[in-house]
Amino acid sequence: PPVTVISCITFAFMRLIYGYLVVFAETKKPDLGGVFWVTMLYHTFVGLLVYTVVMTGIYYRRGNNYGPMIISLPSIFYVLWSMRRFESLFSWETLPFQELTDEATLKARKREVKGEYMQPEMIKG
Repeated sequence: PPVTVISCITFAFMRLIYGYLVVFAETKKPDLGGVFWVTMLYHTFVGLLVYTVVMTGIYYRRGNNYGPMIISLPSIFYVLWSMRRFESLFSWETLPFQELTDEATLKARKREVKGEYMQPEMIKG
């Protein structure tokens, strides 16, 4: 059918456009996203949890037997485990002291700062 060809062309075009936009539309920022990035990842986990619970309920309600529900039930526990692991294991707010005192960090070449920065608004004109 022609809709298949049109869909393939559309998806190829969108892949080209969004492939460019994701990489080049924004300038590189000096941070990794901070609180907004971590909050977005947490919300992704919540959405995944809602999805797995709803799909398990649908399998329970509409399945011929309990087989599909039993197969999808462990995914709820896995998502909960991953969510708790994400919240507790990763330290994103502060850099661990071990990384600051690591030999590789101490031996790394430091960038030499030349000159002195003065904010333009602070200079009397």
